[in-house]
Amino acid sequence: SWGNPITEIFKSAFMGNFSQIWNGWFSLLALCILLLARKKIPLPYTLYGIAVILFTPTTGMVLGSSRYIASLFVIPLALSALIKEQEHKHTLISIFSILQGFAIFWWITGAGFVS
Repeated sequence: SWGNPITEIFKSAFMGNFSQIWNGWFSLLALCILLLARKKIPLPYTLYGIAVILFTPTTGMVLGSSRYIASLFVIPLALSALIKEQEHKHTLISIFSILQGFAIFWWITGAGFVS
């Protein structure tokens, strides 16, 4: 059955186990970044990013969405448009690389996404 993605994201951000809270807040953060940078990146990129972020929760759960969002090319583009200093850009690249690594590791081993 199809669920309301916004409702699912907010539900998982404030209740559930650690992985649900993690994925909910990660989704909210990504949506905020896209909305803040919507005028600085092309409209099709913004729409694509929002569609990918909101598609996973339509299944009624947000589990595993952080790995999709971490590999979404639009988020680093939006952050790059928002942040001007080169040192901060390198820091963000490092942070997102680490987050992507953890998200993939948790997904492969099932360690972080046990319900």
